[in-house]
Amino acid sequence: MGKYTNPHTRLSEMITLMSSSKYREDEEPGLTIRKISELTEIPEAVIKKDLRGILSGENCLKEFIEAEIGNEEFKMLLADRKREEDAVNVRFMFDYDCFSEYIHEGKMPVFLTPFEKNLFAKVLHKSDFSDDIWIKDPVFFVPEEVTDYQGVIRDAIENNNPVSFRYNSKEGEEYIKCLNARKLYETLDNKKIYCIAFNDEMKPRFYRLDRMSDLKAEYDMEMPPLPDDAMNFLDHIWGADASGGEGEVFHVKVKIFKDTKNIRSKIENDTRDRKYGKLYDDEEDENIAYYEDDISGSNSFKKWLRRYGASVLVLEPLWLAEEMYQSAVRRLETYQRFDTADS
Repeated sequence: MGKYTNPHTRLSEMITLMSSSKYREDEEPGLTIRKISELTEIPEAVIKKDLRGILSGENCLKEFIEAEIGNEEFKMLLADRKREEDAVNVRFMFDYDCFSEYIHEGKMPVFLTPFEKNLFAKVLHKSDFSDDIWIKDPVFFVPEEVTDYQGVIRDAIENNNPVSFRYNSKEGEEYIKCLNARKLYETLDNKKIYCIAFNDEMKPRFYRLDRMSDLKAEYDMEMPPLPDDAMNFLDHIWGADASGGEGEVFHVKVKIFKDTKNIRSKIENDTRDRKYGKLYDDEEDENIAYYEDDISGSNSFKKWLRRYGASVLVLEPLWLAEEMYQSAVRRLETYQRFDTADS
């Protein structure tokens, strides 16, 4: 696939093609999966998978894509392997005009992820959008094979079976055999799903599921139980930067300013699986809430906090509050240098 190995690049290219006047103004408007494959050299199976993700996910893109036979029927057709030939020849379109109406003054706002905003900016040839465009938290698509791997790993953990798989890291591919898998972990800062496992020395190792292949559970083997200190590590980790297993556990307390729309519910959703996490409202000020937890992994925690900007304030520990403050100062100084250069 060459330059189209990245799913965001593929989606950008497909929607750019669908929105071009050449294909929107044809006697039979729209593009088929087969035609897109011919134009881009992206395999038809990959295009079908991408479209299935768009039409099934909670995302802005599906609001502006329409199959000539209707999206629901098109999704059913995509899922029917016996009708693959029919699926690849259905025309579907990007409703450019419908989207354009949304960004006119006085119209309702469009909620976009940062990726969607950049994609539509390219399609509409706009360098920026008006205030009608609101940026929301990114919507992360979980590849189908990752979902399948989650099921295999959950079963292995429940039955104390080791897992084996091929793993592509920066150092290259390696074969991981009979690993003691103990937890599936989704990072809050970048939404990557990891399998946390322990090696023979009982050191934790993090493996991203999207970098695995040929995963299998070794059902004829059983792993020994983990010692208490290893289980304690699993209960406190916050992010893959704690993967060394030697990170100190520390208490955090964060002040939350609820005047930011839906921030409390977002943080509640983010932290719902935290064993020691506690989210509660201020007894005297209805616009304030607090989140407390005992964690290991300060770097990932700071990345997560930065998603909420000035809507959150670190109260404890003081050293973490100071690090967040110094980071904000450095960013401000960078922007001030731009102001000086402009003047």
